[in-house]
Amino acid sequence: MPKAIVSSVRPHSGDFDAYAGTPQYRSESAGMTSVCQIVTIPGAAHLTVWLRGVSDDHRDGVYQFARMYTSGGKLAKTLYENDANEKKWHEHSFDLSGYAAGRYTIAFSVEGKAGLRRHIGQYVDDVTLLSAGRDATRP
Repeated sequence: MPKAIVSSVRPHSGDFDAYAGTPQYRSESAGMTSVCQIVTIPGAAHLTVWLRGVSDDHRDGVYQFARMYTSGGKLAKTLYENDANEKKWHEHSFDLSGYAAGRYTIAFSVEGKAGLRRHIGQYVDDVTLLSAGRDATRP
């Protein structure tokens, strides 16, 4: 799977977004790629993110997802898992207050299988982690 990139093709706001996945019109390779950041979760934490999934591969085992991992790399929480082909951006929100004071890697990822002229990816933009109504971190 190709490395995630900074993109200026389809930002939700500003000039850039992040893209994880296979470039369109390229053959999908097997594996996973991610856009991720290590954060310390504040009290009363709430994560919001704007996402736009792209896919023409709807086989089992091919999907876009987001997960939280502990500092030791253990899966702590799956935020979502889907296989979407969207024409516009969608806002998603997650209550992370149960993970307060912990240090986690939040990864927005795609999992692909080798497929000639198939692609799977997701654009990620405007990620915000809020604590009790204030901006705690903005990756």
